[in-house]
Amino acid sequence: MSFEELLALLAIVLPPTFGYVYTKKQMLEADRNRIKQEYYRKYIETLSLITDGEINHANKVVHAKASNDLYIIASREVIYALQIYQDAQSNRMPNEVINFKMSELVKAMRKDLKIKTTADWAVKLWTAGRPKD
Repeated sequence: MSFEELLALLAIVLPPTFGYVYTKKQMLEADRNRIKQEYYRKYIETLSLITDGEINHANKVVHAKASNDLYIIASREVIYALQIYQDAQSNRMPNEVINFKMSELVKAMRKDLKIKTTADWAVKLWTAGRPKD
């Protein structure tokens, strides 16, 4: 096989191969982001279970499991923000501090999912509230 024939063969084989590899990489990245989004959504869902009107032992267990599950898939930045938020909660810091740390955690999740967020963006949870006595 001559050098020219080898070049012609490479010109035929390489572009589709690179195209396939690139497409496969994009598909895997999309799958990973979809899975991350599901884990993050589940965690956010459990935040409402530990608010004043909803908190009980069973809800704490569900929230703790969702928190621990983040270690499987979350980025380092999300894990770091999660730990800071958990420290703020466990040290019974003022609600303003806890809410700020929660917002930072959600910002980290959004960044990990490549969703743009402004610096002044903040989370405000809505809950069902406490039933009247």
